[in-house]
Amino acid sequence: MFESFNFKDFGDYAKKLRLGLKLSQGNVARMSGLSVDTLRRIEQGKVIARFDTLIILSEVYKTDLIDAYKNYSSSSILMRYYARLDKLIAMYNEETLINLRKDYEQFGKLHDNEPPIAYNSKKQFLLILDGLSEYYKGNLKKSRSLYVESMHLSNPLFSLQNYIDFQYTVLEKRILLLIALSFSDDHDLLFANHLLEHLLDSLSLNQYTSFNEKILAIKIIANISYNYHTLYEDEKALDYANRGIDFCINNHITYALANLLARKGVAQHFLKDPNCKDTLQQAVNLMIIENNHALAKKYIEITKEKYGIQLQ
Repeated sequence: MFESFNFKDFGDYAKKLRLGLKLSQGNVARMSGLSVDTLRRIEQGKVIARFDTLIILSEVYKTDLIDAYKNYSSSSILMRYYARLDKLIAMYNEETLINLRKDYEQFGKLHDNEPPIAYNSKKQFLLILDGLSEYYKGNLKKSRSLYVESMHLSNPLFSLQNYIDFQYTVLEKRILLLIALSFSDDHDLLFANHLLEHLLDSLSLNQYTSFNEKILAIKIIANISYNYHTLYEDEKALDYANRGIDFCINNHITYALANLLARKGVAQHFLKDPNCKDTLQQAVNLMIIENNHALAKKYIEITKEKYGIQLQ
């Protein structure tokens, strides 16, 4: 993911910390071993502070400057737009898409000068929004071509035949997810799951994984489980549903947990597991706890109509 830093604002922040401690630049130089010129240039926003410099100054300023530095990075802003994109993928609304495009274009204009955002990164995000718009109009092939075009901006050699040959950024992983969803809706479920399973394997899931990446993992697992359900491969659908539920619980995340419980309950139903009704009831209960009464009502109706199971 492209990343740049607002040196000036961070410099102002560092200066404010120093003055708050009633220290001169000379005092800090003596305490840290850094030169006054280095401190002056950091505060004036003329240089990017090195990692070891931030560690040293963190001791002097009694503040974790490495963590604070992230707030002055374009990537922290971009992640907010990626989070909004995730919500749009989960629940499409044309007005939401229009507002996201408008806000993102304004963000791009503000960052044309300092700090700059790569031209390709801006264009890539807008192409994704174009692809989403076509996807929800039912133009699946058109949406795919826009997703592939957006991927070519950062991965010129990418194709749907050689996708396993590349590493992907945070945004590119979302493009792959969208391509997989379009194949799912185009009834090419096996290829969709090949894409999704490769994408899942490419995620580095550990205690240091960002929240956004964890949410992405849950989306992927839920879609794989649903695709296997559609393919009547109930054991695989159950396996992935359980993986998703365990991942949610272990990471204290309720996002899509109700959906995964529903997937598990349906798979148990077809596998003749007597616990299926309890699992489906858990899914509905969680929807109600999350104040999603309309969805809970819909699940109750579908479960009775399709599987003959009456839930409360």
